[in-house]
Amino acid sequence: MFRSVKDMGQSGTFPFLPTLVGFVAAQFTGYLWYGPLFGKTWLKAMKEQSPNMTIDQHDSNPIVVAGITWLTSSVCFSTLVHFWHGDSDNKKLGLAEYFCLAHTAWLGFSVPGHVFGHVFSEQHKTVCLLGASYSFTAYTCMALAHWML
Repeated sequence: MFRSVKDMGQSGTFPFLPTLVGFVAAQFTGYLWYGPLFGKTWLKAMKEQSPNMTIDQHDSNPIVVAGITWLTSSVCFSTLVHFWHGDSDNKKLGLAEYFCLAHTAWLGFSVPGHVFGHVFSEQHKTVCLLGASYSFTAYTCMALAHWML
């Protein structure tokens, strides 16, 4: 069931297309999440959290950092899928199995950062909730990409 690093390298079947599609879906979801869907709510919470904060709409650094972070997350998720299932029996996982893996990764790796951000860094709870719900949606998109492709 579980794969070794040696097996993964030899099989040569790393899921590049689902990884890329999952990354693009996460980016598009982030655009919607922090734009038309919850952008005003997020911005209001950020200003409450840091009243002297200014946002330069022409600063691309946060977007680049977010992109690199979600590309890394997409590769990590694909690696987890590959280690979990690999291609040893040529049987595709079911949607529920992909969701289980994605939401376990979200709960184990993403949620703690948001909780700690609120508890220890005093981030506004709305900022943390929006971040956690966005990452849940992004991991769900990654699971869907692997299931569909």
